Amino acid sequence: MIAIAATMAALFALQASKAHAAHFDERRGVMDLSGSALAFGFEAHESLDVFAAFDADGNTVSASDLALLRVGTGIEGTSAIALGGPVAEGALILPAFPSVAYLRGRRVEIRFWQRAHGQQFAAHVVWAASHTEPLADLPFQLTGRGTDDGWNEWTSGPIDFSLGGEIDPAYIYLASNMHDWTQATGDDDPSALTWIDAISVEDLGPASVPSSTCNLSTEAAICGEAGACMLGRCVDATASDGPMFINPTMRSDYLARRSFELAHLEGGRHGAAELPSVRAALSALAQETSSARYQTALSAALARLEDGHLSPPISRYPAQRATGICVHLGEGDMLPEGGQYPLVFATSATSEIARQVEIGDALVSIDGMSVAEYSDAARRYIAYFGDADARAVVTAPMVLNAAATIGSVLRFARPTCAPRTPVQHCAPDEVTFIDIDLGQAEASAWQGSSPGWLADDITCDYRFHRAFAEPAGTQYAFAGSQDEDGIRTLQINGVPSGYSRAGRRWFQAVTDALSSSPERLILDQRTGYGGGIDAVDHLMSYLVGPQDFDRMALITQTAQPIDEPMLRRLQSCASQASTEGGWNDCGNFIDWQLGGGEQTAAAETSRLAILVGFDISGNDYVTKLATYRRTGATRIFGGAPTAGAFGVIWSLPAVGYELSGGSIQVQDTIFRDAYLDRNLEFQTSTGVAPHELVLQRQSDAIRDIDTVVQAATAWLRAE
Repeated sequence: MIAIAATMAALFALQASKAHAAHFDERRGVMDLSGSALAFGFEAHESLDVFAAFDADGNTVSASDLALLRVGTGIEGTSAIALGGPVAEGALILPAFPSVAYLRGRRVEIRFWQRAHGQQFAAHVVWAASHTEPLADLPFQLTGRGTDDGWNEWTSGPIDFSLGGEIDPAYIYLASNMHDWTQATGDDDPSALTWIDAISVEDLGPASVPSSTCNLSTEAAICGEAGACMLGRCVDATASDGPMFINPTMRSDYLARRSFELAHLEGGRHGAAELPSVRAALSALAQETSSARYQTALSAALARLEDGHLSPPISRYPAQRATGICVHLGEGDMLPEGGQYPLVFATSATSEIARQVEIGDALVSIDGMSVAEYSDAARRYIAYFGDADARAVVTAPMVLNAAATIGSVLRFARPTCAPRTPVQHCAPDEVTFIDIDLGQAEASAWQGSSPGWLADDITCDYRFHRAFAEPAGTQYAFAGSQDEDGIRTLQINGVPSGYSRAGRRWFQAVTDALSSSPERLILDQRTGYGGGIDAVDHLMSYLVGPQDFDRMALITQTAQPIDEPMLRRLQSCASQASTEGGWNDCGNFIDWQLGGGEQTAAAETSRLAILVGFDISGNDYVTKLATYRRTGATRIFGGAPTAGAFGVIWSLPAVGYELSGGSIQVQDTIFRDAYLDRNLEFQTSTGVAPHELVLQRQSDAIRDIDTVVQAATAWLRAE
């Protein structure tokens, strides 16, 4: 998003009227802004100093150059502005208007009109306490009102003007689709423009959300139907959590479209079986009146699919909300009551919040709720869509991000008794509690100075220890190996395709680690973000012998049941397409024979320990294929199954106000260990469970011992 500090320093103030509302003459197709509380129409008498404009490289477009982009055909008055071409981004600076003071404490609706000439601009209203640190943004959406010559009206929907009763909107941001997340309506053509006109703010009455402090446990009672808790204050929920379609017909059509996509594209067979209940839940959202409830219910409905490749649409620019603390699920074996809690794995040296905790501290409650209860209540910020049995492990580090976003109260427990062998629980009076009120710590954000720790960039992954430290060891395309006391550790964070330079380095690192047939091997993929089939094939062809496994069939959703004759026909089709060198037009079917039937299998006799944490897609396949090894002993260590995302992911198109339409898995996979295997079971939504369920122990964390590595090492050394 643009930085507009320099522009804000030299504003040109315009007087605006305070009457009731703008008026659209449907017969003539023109707007009259004279009744608006605040209005701007790009007329010749209106100074363009209040409109900041930037080219694609971020350079400022002067007001004099911008004036040359006025066009003589507007929907209001005599002029509009033509954006695109030399102008990739623009912003109407709202503090330039004296009527902003009148609008504080009011509920408003902000509107503008747009006419596409080759592309369409995305628009957001942005709240910022300082002009380089937006606190929130809200996308505009179509109202459904338009003219027969191409003008369409866009709206923020009803919204409290002042965020949390404290922060007024800083600007209305307009961005070219060609330089933003959204897709352009045409090619990347400098002549593709859009016309913008008739920006207005309508006064709807008093604000709906009280200006009060809150947390998640008090949100519903204090913030009310229209509110949500953000940074410790009640705010309009559409600003904190994102919008719904205001037009009821559009909202129903939108939900029906997303339901249609799921019904026709969802590849996971478990997800397909859940579709009736999911589609019913989506249909019910057409009647929802609360944005916070809408986002929570949408996330919960989609989670029923257990499609690890699914991601919901994105409508707003992501805001960094962090604490500088990494937590992951572990065993609180030193606490009097024991149990599983997120444990502190790492802390930032620069975060004043992080300085209050120590490695091994257990997060025992948030806003007075258990972590599990909080995670469920905060689903709009804590989303996971794979195998449900992995949710607690995968989402543990997300909990603090949600707490920072909401402004919650954290309670950590720190044992003060010394770790003993065998481990013993501390007595109740040997535990110190550390309470951190994030809402109170975030209060400065509402006075114009966001605390630095809110954007702390500490890298968290699911390892207590890494064989290879950050920054290299936490990068997606990293692969590295090292030997210690007769055990080789290969650390990866994904399976990047070999078509990139980083991918080729990954391939070589895997070859270097496995081609020498290590006797004992740890594959540490506790943070495994997936990737390409070619990388999975390269890695597992070293570890799985040709007699151990044959092939995988990746099959899209079909109207007909998949039986052996159907599978053979698909295989024949794919084989013919491959022979002829043409496009695979076999229903997106992939017949994936491991190593092309010619695995090198140099490490097939290695004693292999696989460490899992959050492993999805390509890393799912790695773990699954390892279970077919017969020559070398294999054992999987971790706290939960992998995500179970066995198939290809497709992105979905953005609709309406969205920046991204999200994604979905479009195939499911059948695994066959031999040519004569007649197994027809699909695997998506069922991750690979560890042979040994093991989480980081608190007693080990305090002594700087990686519990999972320790367990794997002990097994590797056992004869």
